[in-house]
Amino acid sequence: MRTLLRALRYLKPYLWQQSAALLCAVIVTVLGLAFPWVLKVLIDDVFVHKNAGALAFVCSAFLGISLLSAVFGLARQYLFTWVGERAGIDLRTQLFAHMQSQALQYFAGEKTGKLMSHFTSDAGAMQQLYTSTLVDFATNTLRMVVTLVVVGIFSYIELKI
Repeated sequence: MRTLLRALRYLKPYLWQQSAALLCAVIVTVLGLAFPWVLKVLIDDVFVHKNAGALAFVCSAFLGISLLSAVFGLARQYLFTWVGERAGIDLRTQLFAHMQSQALQYFAGEKTGKLMSHFTSDAGAMQQLYTSTLVDFATNTLRMVVTLVVVGIFSYIELKI
């Protein structure tokens, strides 16, 4: 756990961008949960009750939800990727500064491949953590929480009726 917290400190300077990305993720999640409601309107009002006015609403709702979901999805992906790339750059910069501060005797005792592996493999794995793993974890956690809230609200409404 301590190692994960050390790795996450590189994300701290980008808290605002991460917050914006998480807000976009919440919006995309809520929009994704709106699709079943629009399908319900399509089935109940258009197919069952033959309401032509509802068809126009359903078409515009599908279009609006799709466009908004695409825009906020792209913004989310861009922001999460940008933060991950910047954190990876910061990590590599700090690693390089640390290597520069070492005495020459340190480099005589270390293998070149091992040192280069820190820059390529290790820093790349950390960047993968920032741009992919944490993004998927945050997005899926948000999706679960928002879904549970929506299901809870609908269950509460059903109990009241």
